Amino acid sequence: MTALSATLQAFFTERLIRQRQASPHTLAAYRDTLRLMLVFAATRHGTEPSR
Repeated sequence: MTALSATLQAFFTERLIRQRQASPHTLAAYRDTLRLMLVFAATRHGTEPSR
């Protein structure tokens, strides 16, 4: 697990679910937006998100 993935997982589990009591719809929206951003950045820069 990379530092980025650990940080993102902590954000979703700690911050959104426990502290903010976000709905499952909010979590899905954040997840989908982040995924779109990573795909865009990978396409734009020609590198995989894991790099």
